Amino acid sequence: DKTLLKADLKNLDKVEIKPPNGDVMKVEKDKQGGWRITRPSERSADDKTLTGVLDTLKKAKIKKFIGETPLTLEPYGLDDPYEYSFSSLIDGSSVTLLIGDPVEGDQTVYAKFKDLSDVFTIGKELWDKMPKTFFHLRNKKVITYSNLDIQKLEIEYEGEVLRSERESDTEWNITSPQDIKADYYA
Repeated sequence: DKTLLKADLKNLDKVEIKPPNGDVMKVEKDKQGGWRITRPSERSADDKTLTGVLDTLKKAKIKKFIGETPLTLEPYGLDDPYEYSFSSLIDGSSVTLLIGDPVEGDQTVYAKFKDLSDVFTIGKELWDKMPKTFFHLRNKKVITYSNLDIQKLEIEYEGEVLRSERESDTEWNITSPQDIKADYYA
């Protein structure tokens, strides 16, 4: 069986990422089922990125077993790898995947599970999707809002101010530089 992770990924509620020689980043599910970064600082996470990673992991297969228990992990880049720990507080399960160097001349990357000795390879496409920095995990939206939350909009450009104000759910008026009815769908 070449299934990479056999864990029930829908029960996962905590992911820890430790880059080589780096600080641990932690992401946890909140009560609404979204993801939240808890370390190195508290902030919302990019749910789409994390859901995409978990979906990719669910489908991922081990490409090739190296078939040995190496004396050293250095030739594989697994002596100081990226560490991805996936945990479920629901059933208490946890697994840590170590990812090392790319395989020369191949579209694969060396990997192993932290608590097992066998080295194997995974597809480079999986490695490319894995978040590697705090920036990859962050929610990159500048402002999160609902259209109905906005009551007034002002745009200033070269000293000129365009101001629109909501009259109802579907009606807006331009109030500056002149007072006219706005086209809602424009």
